[in-house]
Amino acid sequence: MSESRAHFIRISKLFLEYKMKMIIAVFCMIIAALCTGFHAWLVKPALDQVLVNANKFYLYFIPGAILVTGLVKGLASYIQVTSLQFMSHRIIEKLRRDVFHNLINLHYGFFVQNKTGSLITRITTDTYYLSGAMANTYTALIKDSLTLLVLIGNMFYQNWKLAFISIVVFPLALIPVRVLGKKIRNITKNLQHQIGNLASNLEEIFKGIKNVKSFNAEQFEISRINKEIATARELNFKQEKVTARSRPFTETLGSLAAGLAIFGGGVFVINDNMTAGELMSFLVSLMLAYAPLKNLINVNVLLQGGLGAASRIFEFIDMKNDIVEGRKTIKKFDEIQFKDVFFKYPNTEKNVLDGINVSLIKNKKIAIVGPSGSGKSTLLALMIRLFDLDNGKIYLEKKILKIFVLIIYEVFLV
Repeated sequence: MSESRAHFIRISKLFLEYKMKMIIAVFCMIIAALCTGFHAWLVKPALDQVLVNANKFYLYFIPGAILVTGLVKGLASYIQVTSLQFMSHRIIEKLRRDVFHNLINLHYGFFVQNKTGSLITRITTDTYYLSGAMANTYTALIKDSLTLLVLIGNMFYQNWKLAFISIVVFPLALIPVRVLGKKIRNITKNLQHQIGNLASNLEEIFKGIKNVKSFNAEQFEISRINKEIATARELNFKQEKVTARSRPFTETLGSLAAGLAIFGGGVFVINDNMTAGELMSFLVSLMLAYAPLKNLINVNVLLQGGLGAASRIFEFIDMKNDIVEGRKTIKKFDEIQFKDVFFKYPNTEKNVLDGINVSLIKNKKIAIVGPSGSGKSTLLALMIRLFDLDNGKIYLEKKILKIFVLIIYEVFLV
């Protein structure tokens, strides 16, 4: 199973946790789709019965039917939107909790390797983008598909021959869906990554604003951030540009379908094989079908963007802790020993500790002296396993430190 498909199934399961809300939303989508089709169907009696035959019953019936149908459709659309938004915001809440709960339990080295702004972006921006994209995707896949089917059904009801002539171009609309999907997903992932970098750099500047002011580095920081903003703008524009590529294609297809329908329908009406009301009802259905068809074409853009965010979110939710906690407990001890300890920080090449051998004995004072960056704090960090060693061993009461439950600072300060 591909990664994208696995992510889509995983997100769908989150929505399906709210089965009743989903059932209500789908039911309302069906009602809204039927109302749209009924509006298109009413065009036939409006022309044939009211304008041609001067039928007074339809003169009163059709305006009332349009009003009632519009009210029902509006209410159904409201319930559908609020139901989906309820699910979306609950899922945003769950994803943010899951990401944070997993991140806070990861080893300290992870936070050394990853910028704070990037982590914040995944919890805030990515989760919001994912949930919104998926809610819109489900709306398009269900509501727009149903609306399209109802309208095509009315087209076949009015004249099946003309319907075949008009919809022969519809399958061509799937071409941009396959061509543009992967590009959109990759651009979206890069854009979200860039936004994370921008947030991280802004955080660093504002935290270190005292140093920026002290060294008159305002222009340097402005130049640096301007480059980050420009990169984000370029990726954003690239995303919109790729998305817009399908529009000339769909506009041309829509015009071709309308042209075929008007020509073919005109021939049928002239030959008395179709009434003017049937033709107008057919054309209204065809015109109304364009919007849901376009939404279904663009749904892949929404979906791929959402899956790009999903990849970044689930990467953190599924991440395992590299430091495995032992099971033995200890409250007090008399000695901790470093034996041939080597250590370097993640993403660096130089060892901070290089073959350290030292014993720390209870009630015995020992001075650890050295310049900044020489590894004094690193020794304490290794004692409480903020990091694990590259090489060597740390013994606690002559037993390897890794077998113990992770120990807090207070134990070492007793």
